Amino acid sequence: MATDHVADKQKQSELSDSSPLTWNVTTTKMVIQFYKENRLLWDKNHKDYGKKTLQKKTLIPLVVKLERSMVPKSEEEIKKRWHNLCSSASRYFKKHSSNDEGVKWAYWNDMSFLRELSAAEEEEESSSWSDGEIGD
Repeated sequence: MATDHVADKQKQSELSDSSPLTWNVTTTKMVIQFYKENRLLWDKNHKDYGKKTLQKKTLIPLVVKLERSMVPKSEEEIKKRWHNLCSSASRYFKKHSSNDEGVKWAYWNDMSFLRELSAAEEEEESSSWSDGEIGD
């Protein structure tokens, strides 16, 4: 129950905050969609993942788009928002691994594209533990 209250409170504060410089649902969804379309920014298996210059160049259209939407954000602010979203998504995926019922997080469906990656990483991690135990 307490987590539902926290999620509801977070959603209300995002929706009610009228300051144009804060993250809101619309701008957050812009960020999620942009990252979803640009795997090199988040997918460790992408051939260009980790190439800082290319990642910086890739983020420019999002920075410009946010400026036009009257919510100017720097590259660092965007990266921080993405990191926070990924951390939240990871917690929700672990907590609700088997179904989508009862999830009240505003970005659950938007971030669902990371679910498969999260599951694959957990499987890889558990198999590496098993491999290590076998080798000893």
